[in-house]
Amino acid sequence: MRPVVRVQAPSDARPGQVVPVRVAIAHPMISGHQNDERGQRQTRNIITHFECHGPDGLIFSMELQPAIAANPSVQFWVRVEAGMVLRLRWQGDQGFVHEHRHEWAAA
Repeated sequence: MRPVVRVQAPSDARPGQVVPVRVAIAHPMISGHQNDERGQRQTRNIITHFECHGPDGLIFSMELQPAIAANPSVQFWVRVEAGMVLRLRWQGDQGFVHEHRHEWAAA
């Protein structure tokens, strides 16, 4: 299953303006505390790290713990640059890595 990523950012922001960016990812989270249909403990499968890079490097990063939501939503602030590209990367258990590019439509 390919994760579904949502990015919300104001499209009418001007260069130099600081704006909120919200990102969310739909991921089949397993906390590792449940048993499967045979009574065996399921292997934990959560997102453990998120980071966002812009043209000048790292903008935001965070470590996620088992108590986080199954589909974590994160908000952080970005100073807009014309033609800016945000590179988003999630990492998790069992080798999970997902990358997403968000092209800024700011004028």
